[in-house]
Amino acid sequence: MVHLVHGEIAKAKQHIITELKDDTSDIHLLIGDYDDNNFKNVNFVKIHQTYADKYKLSQFRENMKRLLRNFRSKTGPFKPETVVVEPWYTSVNNVSRGYALLYSLHIDPQKSSTINAMTVEELWESHPEFQKYALDNFKTYNINMKKLTDKKKMLITYEEAAYHEDMLTLPHATTTSQGYPFWNKHRASKLLEEDETSGVAREMKPQQLWKSRIEYQDFPLAVFRKHIYQERMKQLAAPYWQYKRNKNAKKRFEEVEEMMKEWHQAKFNKSMEGLIADWDNTVHIRDE
Repeated sequence: MVHLVHGEIAKAKQHIITELKDDTSDIHLLIGDYDDNNFKNVNFVKIHQTYADKYKLSQFRENMKRLLRNFRSKTGPFKPETVVVEPWYTSVNNVSRGYALLYSLHIDPQKSSTINAMTVEELWESHPEFQKYALDNFKTYNINMKKLTDKKKMLITYEEAAYHEDMLTLPHATTTSQGYPFWNKHRASKLLEEDETSGVAREMKPQQLWKSRIEYQDFPLAVFRKHIYQERMKQLAAPYWQYKRNKNAKKRFEEVEEMMKEWHQAKFNKSMEGLIADWDNTVHIRDE
């Protein structure tokens, strides 16, 4: 019975704390103006009836005063919660939401043109994820991100140019130095992947599988056997390493996609507000 009473009292106390934290709660109508030593405007009886009727009124009054003192001074259960901001960058596989969004904006050709025309203050104000970090810190983050993405874009451009140049100038060998085709460019590679996926390859010995398709016989049996085991290990391992490696990456990608949409919509809304303001000004001038 004692445990039940204590449990009901604890529940009532938590209920009152929750109501006090809610600015829209009716409990605030029963409190009125008060300070640490003057509670004459607090309707203890009504609060007791509404939120804590399991309490003895004599005990409730003093406990309620303590809660109100805590509420007024923002201490105890009303102490503001400390917001923990995730580090901007920890490692390649552990970056903040703000980092991921800023990277995506800088690396995207169209978005990067937009943000390059913005001041760093405007960019910082463009999304709540950026505003989690002090403006001075964000300025440094943005400078470093621009350097990083500019370097990556330059590298991509260089590699694409080099690739196209190689395609134009280099003779394309059709066979390896051992005299058989390149596996990754040969149709046999795709066929073996299909046979492994369907289970056909597991029902045959390597030699039987090799003889089952003319494409496989473009390779020596010893070479083909190695490709069977490579493909089998790849398919067996894929579900595990893809899950481990891509679980967090997929979640972060989806988050960034959503943040990019939010950012784009916010920019669009701001542009429309500017156009409407310009239109209103034009109409006002004409009316005059």
